[in-house]
Amino acid sequence: MAKPKQIPTYKGLSKKQINTLPLFVDPSIETITEIAEKGNVCRSTIYEWLDDDNFRRALDKKIDTYTDSEMANIWKSLVRKAQAGDTQAIKLYFEMKNKYKDRKEVTGKDGGPVRIESNYSNLSDEELLQLADDYDVKE
Repeated sequence: MAKPKQIPTYKGLSKKQINTLPLFVDPSIETITEIAEKGNVCRSTIYEWLDDDNFRRALDKKIDTYTDSEMANIWKSLVRKAQAGDTQAIKLYFEMKNKYKDRKEVTGKDGGPVRIESNYSNLSDEELLQLADDYDVKE
């Protein structure tokens, strides 16, 4: 038996706000001006809504729902690009699978070791003991 479709609740939002939410996640709509025109509201109203925490929470939830539903398509697109030899897609694929980490070698002056100089002479005995404890230094 199929689950009944859940209808999201948007407590505290006007009908106009609720009807405009999908316009924010529609990839074919690129600007606030387009959202305002298609939602039949003023641009200034859109900006007022975006300053409202309740509207922002509803919008964030809508964006999460949309992006989650698109995850499989995006993943397939990434894999196709990687298979076609796109090096950026290959790198991203391995990063997402935790198989690649960008490593950088850090060296000191003229390629030598990194030297860290610290002056602890101005610290009290208590501060030095606290540092030793924080860094588990054995005497």
